Amino acid sequence: MAEENNYAVFLVPVAWEPRYWSFPPRELEICMLKTEGGPDECEYPGGHQKKGETLFQTGIRKTQEETGLEVIEVIPHQIYREIFGKTVVVGYPALVKPKKAAEITAFIQKKNEVEKATKRKKKHVSAGWYSKPEDVPWTEGAPDSLFEEFAKTSAAVAAYRKEKLGAFFLKVKEG
Repeated sequence: MAEENNYAVFLVPVAWEPRYWSFPPRELEICMLKTEGGPDECEYPGGHQKKGETLFQTGIRKTQEETGLEVIEVIPHQIYREIFGKTVVVGYPALVKPKKAAEITAFIQKKNEVEKATKRKKKHVSAGWYSKPEDVPWTEGAPDSLFEEFAKTSAAVAAYRKEKLGAFFLKVKEG
């Protein structure tokens, strides 16, 4: 009997705002989390899959638990896949209802206060919205994949936008 892999999922939160879906589209804003106590200083929300959860359910749960952001839709375009031993890590872009970075940071700090007794290796300390990876102030030592994920997310959302708007314009033209 073959051993099953464990899955860890992260979502790249993209601010869903009607202005992005207009012409010309405005730049995407992606939420990054600053961490403390780990080798990398920033990451996207995510974690391990619970028994019975789909990958998307895991990503949605972890995004809500770690940021308080409401996920509107996960874009079914895998932007990352890596295998670490028996753990398969995958990533997807997700449209989220935006909140101010200060609100997300307050959510994180409140969560950290509640979980003070836990001995997590890495904890989030703040959040921010960024249009370009070079704008993220705390990427010192971040892996190259972080920047690749940023670019792949932008491409995936642009393709998704084109697909959705194309379908909309087709309906308008036919109607």
